[in-house]
Amino acid sequence: MIELIDIGVKRAKLLNPDFKFEDWHFDVVKCMDSIPYIEDYTQCDNVDLNNFDVTQICGTGHYCYYGLTWLEMLGSLQRFSRVRNYSNFSSYINRKDDIYLAKIDNSYYITSGNHRFCVAKFLKMPIMEVFVTKFVRIQ
Repeated sequence: MIELIDIGVKRAKLLNPDFKFEDWHFDVVKCMDSIPYIEDYTQCDNVDLNNFDVTQICGTGHYCYYGLTWLEMLGSLQRFSRVRNYSNFSSYINRKDDIYLAKIDNSYYITSGNHRFCVAKFLKMPIMEVFVTKFVRIQ
């Protein structure tokens, strides 16, 4: 995993030459499957959120990133080279296709758009429009 951290640091510096370590970089990306009693939740609402603060994201539904820290996740993004091809990171992050979150209780999990959400999180760049599916626990 040290290799993923090294790659993550290099990529973070590509995104932001003034990159400095923060505590959350070493937080483990939470996985939706590990939510206690996840089978007791049901979809209740779909909403579009504007100017979404990506720092609220705590995890993902994609198994490839389970157990990784956010820095390791950045290091493991397989299509990161596409990110570097954009002259403006905002145009990459704010593409309208396939960018979805699940809100479970008060936590947000990525269900589609892991690359863009991860990059946005490291840039602390809000996403202009996000589709969110809210889930509530069945009583």
